[in-house]
Amino acid sequence: MKKFLLAAFVLLAGLSSAQSGNPDEKIDFKFGKVTKEDFILPPDAIQQDAAAYIVIDKGYTEFVGNSKGWFSLRFTRKMRIKINNANGVDAADFQIPVYRSGSTVEKLQNLKAVSYNLDNGQITETYLKSDQIFEDKYSRNLELRKFSVPGVKAGSLVDVTYVLESDFLSNLQPWTFQGQYPRYWSEYEVDFPQFFHYVMIAQGYQPYHLRTSKEDRMNFSVLIPSEDGIGGRSEMASFSANVQYTRWVMKNVPALKEEPFTSTLNNHISKIDFQLSQYRFEGQPIRNMMGNWPQMVNSLNNYEDFGASLYKGNGFLDEELKAVIAGAGSQLDKAKRIYAYVRDKYTCTSSRGLYLTNGLKNVIKTKSGNVADINLLLTAMLNHEKIETHPLILSTRSHGLTHEIYPLMDRYNYVVAQAKIDGVTYNLDATEPGLPFGVLPPQCYNGHARLIHGFGPPVYLMPDSVEEKKTTQLFMTVSENGEWKGELRSSLGNFESLTMRQIARAKGKKDIIDAIKKQVPTEFSIGEPTFENIDSGDANVSVIYEVKPEVEEDADVIYLNPMVAEGFKENPFGSAERKYPVEMPYASSEMFIANIEIPKGYVVEEIPKSTKVNLFENDGFFEYIVSKDAERVMLRCRLVIHKADFIADDYEPLREFFSYVVKKQQETIVFRKKK
Repeated sequence: MKKFLLAAFVLLAGLSSAQSGNPDEKIDFKFGKVTKEDFILPPDAIQQDAAAYIVIDKGYTEFVGNSKGWFSLRFTRKMRIKINNANGVDAADFQIPVYRSGSTVEKLQNLKAVSYNLDNGQITETYLKSDQIFEDKYSRNLELRKFSVPGVKAGSLVDVTYVLESDFLSNLQPWTFQGQYPRYWSEYEVDFPQFFHYVMIAQGYQPYHLRTSKEDRMNFSVLIPSEDGIGGRSEMASFSANVQYTRWVMKNVPALKEEPFTSTLNNHISKIDFQLSQYRFEGQPIRNMMGNWPQMVNSLNNYEDFGASLYKGNGFLDEELKAVIAGAGSQLDKAKRIYAYVRDKYTCTSSRGLYLTNGLKNVIKTKSGNVADINLLLTAMLNHEKIETHPLILSTRSHGLTHEIYPLMDRYNYVVAQAKIDGVTYNLDATEPGLPFGVLPPQCYNGHARLIHGFGPPVYLMPDSVEEKKTTQLFMTVSENGEWKGELRSSLGNFESLTMRQIARAKGKKDIIDAIKKQVPTEFSIGEPTFENIDSGDANVSVIYEVKPEVEEDADVIYLNPMVAEGFKENPFGSAERKYPVEMPYASSEMFIANIEIPKGYVVEEIPKSTKVNLFENDGFFEYIVSKDAERVMLRCRLVIHKADFIADDYEPLREFFSYVVKKQQETIVFRKKK
């Protein structure tokens, strides 16, 4: 489990509790007021050469009484950004999420934005206009208000401010201290009334500059609507309550750069999130709001757009499945046929989704739907044939991690089917043409998931629980007249086979062939690659092509790299340091075998030395074994990585290991002409 990434509860380990500043220290600015000095970054600011710089980012959330007899959240944000060069102009592009449920919608108010530029020593201003703000309906419950601050160019200073008022108390705004660009001062304050209790979930590796909390009394006014309805007289209720004022500040927060083998930076940036946990009103019992997994399972299984139709008779499936299962000899055979039918005959229109968009009958009618439509239909079909199957909800790697304690449903974006057949458990995803039975796509292996059955047991889809295997063989001969001829055959693993099928389906095989040709070093020529099983999801793909070195005729010395297009050409871990973990998508095992005939009239002057190097104690190894006899040189090269996740402290040894692998795989065999 990725315990190093996530911590929960009010005071927690994800963000360091250390602070270094004066609790009364404040940095602020007034919107629309700038001087020439404001265009200069603070002298102690780090990473001053960044394309853009968030100088100040401040957020404040308070609870206010509303006219509905309840409370609203009022979130105020203000930012000042320095654009250092043209590559940072996108820092002035914004999208503000606005949530709705039924007729209730959050209100975006007082949105103002302006860019300042120094032109011939004079400050010019360009303000955002209302017709430059656009609405994008992202989903049924979410709209994005998008805008780009006008007049932005290299050297600009940008101010943005807005207020978001929400009746959804569960939507207490999170705060992100870190991102694509460095931040000099990032501050968030929340005033928590005593009658609302929130769990704070935090993550990241940056220490607080300040973290303060104090308690005081505050007056609240709530307008209680008349029971007479429209036209009746409303009544104002006023009272006071204890409020905890909590303030978090980070200073000089470095940008977080995305490195290879990263699931999503959202798992690693320093941020805090909140979940409404309890109502605690005086004189009333505590009311728990977050629920638990048994309650959530029951709710989902009775929800019309999720589980309500999965376990019914579903007679409408009789005709749909009649021909599919005809002649099936066992329950496993039946399950494989149903899976292949849905996988190959239905089209997935969106790779995210937890809920049915328009009912199972409509999915059958259109033969299409999002990932939930397809896999919940698969679940219903298998249950229809008395194969016990339940939905398994998860978060894909790019979406981020789920929470193991609380049923925070916004952390989930994907659903697959889990079937039990003859005592064996199979996880099934029918949205990917070319994916074998019982194998999930690599993006699904993201740790904690939940089975929507019984009490909702956790399921752990760990990346290192699956191993991607690849075997490549090279056989090379040399004719009497010195003509080289070789064949290279690669048997790919499940995931590389899936990727190749996806490319072939979307763009055609030509794109794959062109990519293979680009991988082959210029000192080799290759024939047209051919493929086995590329159109089938039931066997892994093999790639075969002829290869021969471009050797000068009658050369005195021949240098030959036996790896040809295989192996690493450069270290995938290029950065000198890394602040967050390495997250490979799966464990891996690659085998390369070469059998190379010694050219007539030549001797082997030099071959690479055999070696074996372990990665830590038992996390993997690299083996490079070379031997020769009178007729041939033989090579066996293996790279095995048993583990997928490595903590940041392991980065330097991991980088050194791969540096050695790259260097070794570039070594050559030297043939010299006999004298």
